[in-house]
Amino acid sequence: MNNRNLITFLLCLIQFFCTDRLDVISYNEVEIVRTSRDSTYFNNGSLLTGLVKKFKDDKEILSFSVKEGKIDGLYVEYYSSGSIKSLSNFKNGILDGKYSKFYDNDLLMEEFHYKNGLMEGERILNWRNGNLKEKNFFKRGAMSGASEFYFSNGNPRKIISFDVNGRRDGEWIDYNSDGKLKLKVIYKSGIVIDSIIYQKQ
Repeated sequence: MNNRNLITFLLCLIQFFCTDRLDVISYNEVEIVRTSRDSTYFNNGSLLTGLVKKFKDDKEILSFSVKEGKIDGLYVEYYSSGSIKSLSNFKNGILDGKYSKFYDNDLLMEEFHYKNGLMEGERILNWRNGNLKEKNFFKRGAMSGASEFYFSNGNPRKIISFDVNGRRDGEWIDYNSDGKLKLKVIYKSGIVIDSIIYQKQ
């Protein structure tokens, strides 16, 4: 069983057990009060606790659980084909944990983690063909350290880095699509120290 099928199987198990404990409510019956930080869910004027599902043309396109008005647990979006579009986790209405997004061909598009609503740790972004597009790091929601960018053919496109204060730092390198060096700029705490332009070949 491949990873994709395993995820789908596990989701089915989770939803089966959640359905056994929680009421299933149609998304159309849910009242939502949104704020800049999160949303609160109501049903018939009361804070909602239950499993919410949304359908389009009789196909499930969204499923998530709510506890005392706040999204809590797994949040799943589906393509109309039934394959998973995105998976995320919430804790008391705030994104917390792993986030994964997929192309409609089932290949991973993006994956990273949230901690208390802010991106934290490594983020991976892939091209539709499965090749790596970006790899970077976040600390408390801000890009930090070195980041790598790639062309869809797999060749490096750019390498950049930031210091702990979010300023450009270290070597920033640009490549041509054939993988040959194009430009290198060296920064120190946001200040340009040196730059080299490479001749196209």
